[in-house]
Order: sequence, then C-alpha cells, then structure tokens
Amino acid sequence: MRQRKLTWQALHVKRHHFEILDSTQNRARELIHGHAELPLLVTAGAQTAGRGRQGRIWQSQAPNFYGSLAIRAPVSPARYHEYS
Repeated sequence: MRQRKLTWQALHVKRHHFEILDSTQNRARELIHGHAELPLLVTAGAQTAGRGRQGRIWQSQAPNFYGSLAIRAPVSPARYHEYS
C-alpha cells in the first residue's frame, strides 16, 4: 500500500510561518486575540525571545523547529498547564 504524505492542510491546521519572530507563542496569542480560526500553528525560521514551558527561556541554535500550536481544548482553562 502506498503511503500518503501527512500535511498541515490534511489535519485542518492553518499554518502561519515567519522568517523571524520574537516568540511563536506571542504571535499565536496575537492571532487568537485577533479571532483567528483554531487550530493554528505558528512557525518561524528563527526567534529572538522564545519561551518554553511555564515561561522559561527557550534558546536553541538554528536550524531547529520553532513553533507553537494553538487548539481549542475541551477542558477548563485552570487545567491548561496539564497539557503544555
């Protein structure tokens, strides 16, 4: 059986790619506040002020994956940290 390539479009995730960003999390938040449709994925070729889990600094050398995925979670916002 021939395997098909999985794409973001097949997953119905809108991808927003930028060459450089301060933080993919910041841009995802801006898109959400601007009423962008979820789910969405923000990726960047590089980021200058990335953040990891619980606000920790995220540093890595290029090339690498810089991205934030935003989904509509079926749980209370008080439990969001459990899924990060």
